Amino acid sequence: MKDTSHARTHHGRRFIALFLLGLGTFGGLAMMPMMSFGIGNHLNRIPADGFHSIQQGLMEVVIEERGELQSSSTKAINSRCEWSVNLLWIADEGTYVEEGDIVALLDSSVLDQRLKQREVMAMNAQNNLHTVQSNLKVQELANESSIAAAQLKLILAKMELAGYKLAQATQERHKIEEKIVVAEANLDYARKKYDYTVRMVELGYKDVSEREADRLTLLRHEQTLRNQQNLLHTLDRYSRDRKMIELAGKLEEAERSVERAKLRANAAILNGKIRVQAWTRSCNAHQHYINRLKKNIDACTIRANQSGQVLYARNGSRSTVTVKTGDLVRFLQPLVMLPDRSQLEVVVRLHESKIRQVEVGQPATIQVGARPDLQLTGRITRRGSVPQMGLYPNYNLRDYEVVIGVEAAPDAIELLAPGMSGNVRILVGQKHEAIIAPLETIVGVDGRQIAFVRNGEELDIRDVQTGLVNETKIEILSGLQPGDEVVARPRDVCASQIESLRAVYDEAGTGIASLWSNSVQR
Repeated sequence: MKDTSHARTHHGRRFIALFLLGLGTFGGLAMMPMMSFGIGNHLNRIPADGFHSIQQGLMEVVIEERGELQSSSTKAINSRCEWSVNLLWIADEGTYVEEGDIVALLDSSVLDQRLKQREVMAMNAQNNLHTVQSNLKVQELANESSIAAAQLKLILAKMELAGYKLAQATQERHKIEEKIVVAEANLDYARKKYDYTVRMVELGYKDVSEREADRLTLLRHEQTLRNQQNLLHTLDRYSRDRKMIELAGKLEEAERSVERAKLRANAAILNGKIRVQAWTRSCNAHQHYINRLKKNIDACTIRANQSGQVLYARNGSRSTVTVKTGDLVRFLQPLVMLPDRSQLEVVVRLHESKIRQVEVGQPATIQVGARPDLQLTGRITRRGSVPQMGLYPNYNLRDYEVVIGVEAAPDAIELLAPGMSGNVRILVGQKHEAIIAPLETIVGVDGRQIAFVRNGEELDIRDVQTGLVNETKIEILSGLQPGDEVVARPRDVCASQIESLRAVYDEAGTGIASLWSNSVQR
């Protein structure tokens, strides 16, 4: 790994410049409180608590976490049954199976019963579909007959109207005119006969009764002629027009009958088609459900999707709960893991405060608990970007998943198995020939990092710049050199001096502390 260090800055020089600026502005009297608190470069009291010597050597930052070995190409076998069913049988853990072998059986009795019930419902729906289809065909034939009958009435009505207009009306007039001609001829004959009989009666050749008989005959012929004339007058003024209107109305009613027949036919056909569509959808729904049940019944026989050794699935890397016979299995629940043991990796969960320190490619050492004699190495191959809920009982914590690929010889890989636990040490920072100080010897005061350095019988206050930090040590970039002796516990031994440093900035009120903080940030 490449050495890592922070760039050297000139915070000390900036602070001296700001300090001199404060002296020039406020004068010697304003700085008297500072001198009274000992803000010089030396302290007159030497603590008797001890010192640490600044050393130079290897500086490392390591993250240690416990994880679980997994196969990098593990294939999980999940329940593909959409219903929650009980587990009847599962292969023993550690059993080696070939691709296609049965590894688990689920209880499909409930699905079998549902399938039989659904098949009966599908048959009834199919029968109803055939019935409505037949009724639709019968209705189509009946509609054709009713429409044809209405159209026939319409044709007859048209023919009757045209026949009366073109022939029947004229024929009726001709018959009446013919009867009028006959009546006129009969009347003329009766009148002549009556006149003849009257003369004969006057001459005494005929009796009076004959005259009266001929008179009555004359009257009858006159009445017959008047009747025929009245019929002709009625035909011309009323009967013919009435008959024409009646036949025209009959024709219009026949036309409306045809329209009604067509509308009734369309409504009946539409109703029949709706029934056919409804039962067709019902049949399709039943068949879809039957296919779905059959698919899920087949899914109750779970087979291996590759060759491998059976491992029971767990809820998490730290969980010991596995599925067992009789448990209720839900849809997509992992049951069995078939790992490829030739490619292993370790999965750890890091707290959110540590995830920024790790990067893909960083080296790590792995100590497997079951094989303490093996010293494995690896590198980070994947770092989670989305936090996960913490494990029991710390659900409020947020962890990130980090994967370390194991780099080992095949003979060493054969001694390992997925599911083994191990300790992982991730090297997140390293620097050779670094200047190292104990972590507790560096104190932060108002944005400064200072150390109390022994200078003979006095103590110097040094501003330092730091780099890498681990649990016990801190890298010094500037301000200290190897061999310098610093106060071991400055927060206890030099507590008053630390507080005086803070008090100086507070009492002065010159903004030096804020200026110093801004210079450090820059």
